[in-house]
Amino acid sequence: MSAGTSRYGPDDQAGALNEITAASVVRAAGLVRRGRVYDLAHELHADVPAFPGRTFRQVLSTTAHQLNRRAPGGGPRGLGRNAVNWIVEHVSAPSQMGTHLDGLNHLQAGDQLYNGHRLDDVVEEHGTNRLGMETLPQVVTRGLLVDAARIRGVDRLEPGDVVTPDDAEAALAAAGLAVEPGDAVLVHTGWGRLWDDDPDPARRWPTGWWTGGSR
Repeated sequence: MSAGTSRYGPDDQAGALNEITAASVVRAAGLVRRGRVYDLAHELHADVPAFPGRTFRQVLSTTAHQLNRRAPGGGPRGLGRNAVNWIVEHVSAPSQMGTHLDGLNHLQAGDQLYNGHRLDDVVEEHGTNRLGMETLPQVVTRGLLVDAARIRGVDRLEPGDVVTPDDAEAALAAAGLAVEPGDAVLVHTGWGRLWDDDPDPARRWPTGWWTGGSR
């Protein structure tokens, strides 16, 4: 992350997503042959790997099943002639939880955000006045997979291992691919296999992952 002014101009709030153009969207759509969908997300639950201090909590409220019977138009099984009831889902969690996309207002170098903005100037009671997720464009683009685990000949990188530019170039070269403007590069480290299958939270989110490793 650069603390200086963006090459896309002093008012830019999209960063490298500016590289996704109408032409690159058409190119990406033209790559579709089989229509196969890959799920890149993980299920969120109370035991998911989490940065220290972050938790995910989900509570289901089922009171409508009782209250609807006593409501105007209610019956012995629910509301109205279709006996309608519902469950209300209450979720408490930070946005930076599990599989997610960070806005440019998330990280700072010292107190400076993307494009030279100072934290004191953008923070509001409701969030930030610039660089929020609402400023980002829709993302439809070509995706390239950097299989760092495979290029190292392992099932999973070790805690503290760093995915280097050489790893990325070797993985892409092995697949006969090259990065072009607007491409999305996905990195496979093997750690995703521990999401639900490893009982040791420390190994699923090792200490020092941010400063010395990749996940």
